[in-house]
Amino acid sequence: MSEDAQSHGTDHHDENHHPSPSIAPLIVGLGATLALVGILSLPLLGVGAVILTIGIVVWVVT
Repeated sequence: MSEDAQSHGTDHHDENHHPSPSIAPLIVGLGATLALVGILSLPLLGVGAVILTIGIVVWVVT
């Protein structure tokens, strides 16, 4: 085996790549909670649905 073929595998770094922190999951959770509570109160259902939608869009974009 040539030296180039042997050294090719030695440049591999075992680094974990994590996404940057985001507030989007908290927004989605808040929106889902308000939407579920909104089953009892119609205005909360609308507010929860809007917040949930905003949270999902922010999460997907990031």
